Parts: sequence; structure tokens; C-alpha cells
Amino acid sequence: LRLMQNVPNPAEGNTVINFFLPKSCEVTLEVLDITGKQVIVLANGYVPAGEHSAMFSTSSIAKGVYIYRLRAGNESVTKSMVIVK
Repeated sequence: LRLMQNVPNPAEGNTVINFFLPKSCEVTLEVLDITGKQVIVLANGYVPAGEHSAMFSTSSIAKGVYIYRLRAGNESVTKSMVIVK
């Protein structure tokens, strides 16, 4: 399981989050604010093995630091991103 750094980072407008699944499984990819409150769910459901990407529009959220978390099966990976305006 791999979760890559969002591109671009810092982000303004749109950013892309790429991830790799070694096997097909149920996946949740979510963005959280710094307090842990969920901002948006970018993926939720069964995803086949391989490389995947999710586009995230930052236009409706405030500038600051956000966390994004990929849950796949019983594994979880977290990274942070910076949103600028």
C-alpha cells in the first residue's frame, strides 16, 4: 500500500492524490482538517489493485494544513498537505 504526496503541494485550486493498491479491496480516501474533522471523502468503496488518482478541488475550503488518509483493508496511511489561497 502506497500513498503519494499530493501534487502540487502547497495546493491552490486543484490537487491530485495518487495511491497504489497491491491487491483489490475496500478503500476510503478522506481529507481531514487539522482537528481531525472530515472535510471530504474522495474515494469510498471497492477499488481494484493498481495505481489510482483522486482529484481534490480546494476552492471551497480555507487555507491551512490538512491531513489525507487512505484506508485499505486493515491498513491506513496518512500524509499532510498545505492549502494556500
